[in-house]
Formats: sequence, structure tokens, C-alpha cells
Amino acid sequence: MDKRSTFIYLSRLVHGGEYNSEVTWGDMLDSFRILTGEDGTEVRKSLVNDGYIEDSNDKDAFVYFPEGSIELEDDNMELILDNLSKENLCFNVALLARMEPALVEMILSNKLYYDGEKPNWKPGERAIISAVLNKEFLVDKRVKEFLDKHIKRIGEIDDFSKFAKEPWFLELLLILKRGLYGNGGYSYISSLSDYTRIRLVDGAYSLIEDGKLLFLLLNYRKIISKNHFASALSKFEKAKARKERVSSYYGYLSIANDVLVGVEFLLGSIEFLPNGNEVFGVYLFIAGSAELLIRPFIEISRRLHVRALERRHMA
Repeated sequence: MDKRSTFIYLSRLVHGGEYNSEVTWGDMLDSFRILTGEDGTEVRKSLVNDGYIEDSNDKDAFVYFPEGSIELEDDNMELILDNLSKENLCFNVALLARMEPALVEMILSNKLYYDGEKPNWKPGERAIISAVLNKEFLVDKRVKEFLDKHIKRIGEIDDFSKFAKEPWFLELLLILKRGLYGNGGYSYISSLSDYTRIRLVDGAYSLIEDGKLLFLLLNYRKIISKNHFASALSKFEKAKARKERVSSYYGYLSIANDVLVGVEFLLGSIEFLPNGNEVFGVYLFIAGSAELLIRPFIEISRRLHVRALERRHMA
């Protein structure tokens, strides 16, 4: 194996991939060892000596300066892919990225950068995931053929019935049904309450870890056609529509309140002009101030109402 060219290739993938913000040189060396079975310490030293990278220790942030494109030999790529297939989480991410990259990106970005428990990745996993989500890796013909071969081997699995009453799972089914992880994926998931979003992301990520999200994608139509899922999803969609109507009602109520505030302060100001009734103007200002105080209570009422509907649906 050409260790130097393989090390440079993987470094380029990690450097240009997603979610590499916390990758260290130690992570990079771990990922090289996992994917090749070789120690990359001497390769890093040679790159330092040749002036391609700065000297650093394993705890330093991974910073690499690409020296140009690298064409990886077939034998080296085969070794990387074979070892990748033995790493369950990283391989599951790669398979999902081959099918629905926007869905994987939606789940991982929210898992890593928003509220909730961060994934407990093993040494090297973050660097590998960054590499396999790099478009340069995913568009490689050898990679596509390897991933497609494994995807075709996946059969049907029918063990999702325990999730039929889980709101986060039904939300995930709805996202898959409507394609909300595509161009509108981020805006959609950000519109969910923190409570709902965290459980959705945690639940979806657990399916990635178990390799079940890929099964779900491949057998989606069969799964939602089953009576218990069809019924649960239908009820869930109606409940969401009800919550949207409630939110819309409070939204219009808030707009009406703001209009009243504007009218009261405008008329109150007019009353302080010459020949105006200052006493009446003061009362208008008091009324407007009261309306300003009402505004946050409208929002609090909306959140409590929506949360009550969510809990009712979960019961």
C-alpha cells in the first residue's frame, strides 16, 4: 500500500468533509489506522519535513494544506472500503449518504450543533464520518458501486411496530413521506419545538446507529401501508394540523394586539397636541402599555396550548 498517497487522500477527504470542526490530529491518525490498518505517524512526520503541514501533536486541531488532487489506486481504495464496512456506525452513515445525503445531514447537524445529548463517538469516528460524507468520496465510481452492492443485499425488516406510538417516529415518517429533509429540511425541523426536535433527532440517530434507518428507507411504503402505522400516521397528521391551526390562531391574536397597541399610542399622542384632551391621551397610553404586557402572555398561552396538544397526543 502507498501509505503516503493514501494518507494524503484521506486527509483531503476529512479536511473538505462535513463535521470536521472538532477533529484532532489524533482523530486523523486513528481514522487512518482504522481504514488501512497502518500507523500514519511516520507519514505525518514526512509531510512536516517536506513543508506540507506544520508540526503538531495529537491533541491539536486537524489542519491540512492539500497539495493537489490525488488519484487513489484501486487496491488502496478497496482496502479502505473493506475496512469501512467493518465500522458499523460509519458504514451506516456512508450507506445512508449514498441514498439520501440531505436526510443524514439534517440528523447529524442537529445532533451535533443543537440541544440534546451529543454522540459518544469512538476515536477516529468523527474523522471517518467527515471523510465519507465528502462529495469527492461519494461520487467516486468505485465507492458508489461498493455501497450500491451492499444496499442491494439489504432485505426487509419488520420490527418497527414498537415505534408506532412514538411521536418522534411518526414525525420521522412524515418527514420521509413529504420529503421535508430536502430543500426545506432545515427550516422544517427548526420550526419544531425544542422538545419535539430533540426527541426526533435522538430517535433518528439511534436508528442510524442500529442500521435500521436504512431498512426504513428501503421498505418505507411497505411499513406505512400496514394498518397500525397507517392509522397512527393519519392521527398524527391530524394532530399536527390541529396544532398548526392553534398556532395560527394565536398568531392572528398577537397581530390584532399589536395593531391595538399602535392605534392606542397613535391616538394618545394626538391627544397631546394643542386643543387635545391630555387626560384621555394618558388613558390611551395606559391601555397601550397594558396591550404591550398582554403580548408575551399570548405567546406563553400559545406554547402551553401547543405543548398540551403534544402531550395529549403522546398519551
